[in-house]
Amino acid sequence: MVQMPWQHVDVVIVGAGPAGAMAAIHLARAGLRTLVIEKEVLPRYKPCGGGLVWRARCSLPLDVDDVVERECGSILLSYRQMGRELTVHDRRPLVSMVMRPAFDQRLVEHARALGAEIMEGAGDWHLTVRRDAVSLEFPGRQGIQAHWLIAADGANSRVARQLGWQPFQHLVPAIECELAVDARTLQRFGDTARFDFGFPSDGYGWVFPKGDHLSIGIGSFGTLAGQVRHESMKRALTDYLQRHRLPPPRQQHGYVIPVVPRTLTRGRVMLVGDAAGLADPVTAEGLSHALQSGRMAAEAIIEGNADATASARYARRAKQQLLPELRQGRWLARLLYGSEGLRNAMFDRDGHRLARKMAHIFCGDSRYRDMRGHALPLLQHFGLGERA
Repeated sequence: MVQMPWQHVDVVIVGAGPAGAMAAIHLARAGLRTLVIEKEVLPRYKPCGGGLVWRARCSLPLDVDDVVERECGSILLSYRQMGRELTVHDRRPLVSMVMRPAFDQRLVEHARALGAEIMEGAGDWHLTVRRDAVSLEFPGRQGIQAHWLIAADGANSRVARQLGWQPFQHLVPAIECELAVDARTLQRFGDTARFDFGFPSDGYGWVFPKGDHLSIGIGSFGTLAGQVRHESMKRALTDYLQRHRLPPPRQQHGYVIPVVPRTLTRGRVMLVGDAAGLADPVTAEGLSHALQSGRMAAEAIIEGNADATASARYARRAKQQLLPELRQGRWLARLLYGSEGLRNAMFDRDGHRLARKMAHIFCGDSRYRDMRGHALPLLQHFGLGERA
């Protein structure tokens, strides 16, 4: 049997989602030989609410207006079983609604235009990591050798499993559907991103209006608050749709979102996005930190000219710029989802200010650590203080 010659690149990226595509864009723009490997054929469906918050949109190095289906300048938070509502408006679109197949494809095509190579339908490979290189072998295809590998292959990362990373301990189970509705129903939800706390009891439900339909889902955050769920997510979604006077969907998709990071690097391999567990622990929104971590990993390689310090540089910057905010977010998530009574009391006392703070976080004007000062007086009133 004749051994096919190896293809040599500077960086191989596994996964063509936002984290992988963002890394590819920056690497290719810097002139590094970049190869993105995607197991599916693009564009492919991706379960996701598709809410691109303003801070994430501002981080993009390209225009995505053509794939935005609706601009939402308002967010609505409801609580007490939708008995009370808080609405915040902003001159900027707080959430730009996209469908992931079109959004991801837009990023990938931009990376391709800059010189990145995209290998689609490549789900079968074997990874070897050495001290000075990584290699991927494919049955019947040319093998790949690279200086670095960026794993952007999601919560169930095959790269992480093969290299011995421990499974995630804290996952947010979610279930969603794309619901076709008539124009009158679509108008009822308008240009507002809706978040209903308490559906399910330890999480929230969302209604995101798109171009001609609604993206609707629920997520459970109980594991962050030390709770074990026994509710049926499908039943909870049905109840949620009925509460909004909406018909049952033809199809629904379940998935999990990791909200507690794991070790980000191992040798010449860097984890980004959901593969690293970088989703927002309060909202489970993953696009912002996927884009940020993809860029950070690429910059670490570019600045080191692909030397052996890139992994350490990426881990250090993530520890300084990204992980502290996630830690503060987990603190807030335990308050919001650990006790319905405490959550209601927080919103009753200071709801409009908290909602405005959340809008500022969506825009990148504020951080979760800024919300801590608003929550602490209430906790002290309940005798909880810093223990929460």
